[in-house]
Amino acid sequence: MKNNNIKTFVAVGIGAALFFVLGRFVAIPSPVPNTNISLQYAVLGLLAAMYGPVAGGLIGFIGHALIDLSWGGIPWWSWVIASAFTGVVVGLFAKKLNLQEGDFNKGKAITYTISNVIAHLIAWIVVAPVLDILIYAEPVKKVFAQGAFASNGGKSFICVHSTRKFKDGHVESLIKPTLPAGTVITTPRSAVHYIVTEYGTALLKGKSTWERAEALINIAHPDFREELIKDAEKMGIWTKTSKISM
Repeated sequence: MKNNNIKTFVAVGIGAALFFVLGRFVAIPSPVPNTNISLQYAVLGLLAAMYGPVAGGLIGFIGHALIDLSWGGIPWWSWVIASAFTGVVVGLFAKKLNLQEGDFNKGKAITYTISNVIAHLIAWIVVAPVLDILIYAEPVKKVFAQGAFASNGGKSFICVHSTRKFKDGHVESLIKPTLPAGTVITTPRSAVHYIVTEYGTALLKGKSTWERAEALINIAHPDFREELIKDAEKMGIWTKTSKISM
C-alpha cells in the first residue's frame, strides 16, 4: 500500500509537470478553427489509466491551474475542474483494465479510447459550461451559443419574432440598426451564428458588416425593411452595391 501511495505521488508530480509544459509551450494547430491539438490530455489519459482516478484528477487540476497561473492571471476554475474531471473519469474506467499488469489487448484499447471520449464530451459540453454559469454567473445563452459557434459543425440559433405589439396597438421591429445605450448583451457579435424570425433565417457567421445588415433586413417584417435600409445608409453600412431581395 505504501509503495502504491509513493508511486501515485510521483505520478502526480511528473504528470502535472508534463501537463503544464505541453499545455503551456506546445500547440499543434488543428483543422478546426481557433483550436489546437492538446497533447497534455494524452498524458493525462495515460497516467489516469495507469494510476487511477485520484492521480488523474490531481494531475488535471494541478497541471491546468499552473498553466493559467503562468499567464499571470487567476486560474479559470471551471476549466481547471473540467480537466480534473476528465482525469477522474478516465481513471475510474481504467480501474477495470489493470494496465499495470502489462496486458493491453484490443478490447482494453477500445475501452480506454471510449473512456477518454466520454470523459471529454461530458467535461467540455456539460461540466465546464455549467460551472461557467454557476461560478462566474455567465449568461446561459452566451455560454452555449459560444460553444456551438466554436465547435466543429456546431450551430447556434437565436429565434425571435420580427416585431412586437404594445397594448396601445403600436408595432415596432425587433430587428434594429442599433441597441439603446445600456442594453445588456448576453451573446456577443463574434458568437452570433444564425438569427431566425418568421420570415426566414440569417446566417451571420463570417459575414461583413453590410452583409450582416442585408441578411438581417431580409428576415425583418416587410413593413420595416425600407426604414432599416435607410438607417443602414445613414450609418454608412448600406451602399449602392448592396443588394437585397424584397
